[in-house]
Amino acid sequence: MRQRKLPAWLAWFALGMCCAVVCGCQNSYVFEKRIAIAAMPEKIFSVVSDFESYPALFPEFHKQVNVISKIKQGKGVLFENVSEFKGVVTRSNWEVVEYEKNKLLRLENPSIGTIIILLNQIDYNTTEETMIVVQRLPENIKNDVFAVYDKEMKALKEKCER
Repeated sequence: MRQRKLPAWLAWFALGMCCAVVCGCQNSYVFEKRIAIAAMPEKIFSVVSDFESYPALFPEFHKQVNVISKIKQGKGVLFENVSEFKGVVTRSNWEVVEYEKNKLLRLENPSIGTIIILLNQIDYNTTEETMIVVQRLPENIKNDVFAVYDKEMKALKEKCER
């Protein structure tokens, strides 16, 4: 079994977010979950980095996604996401700020938060996906939003294991 060393910035990032929450940034929440997927990292990464396919796979948060940058893949990709949650339609721009093919994808939106997807190959055909989301949102919808992230991870697992 291979263990992947996590980037040093991730520990500092997590520590900083914990401090922010403890010090009174009441609307910042952290969702972190791991799931084993019976697929190679290449297959999983091709799905999570194909932003324009999100509406078909993850319809709860993604009604429409358009890549708006000239860069279509890798660090620097910018995409607009139109979502509807609990009857409220929002538009947000996300940027890929870190990209390590088949291993790491970090997306940021300055007003919403950060999404990190880490892939760690456990054995020949099993990959562990870790999803970390640090998001600013009202406390009364936190559990509902986190339930959707959980559902997205299950949808990804189902798609990649076909």
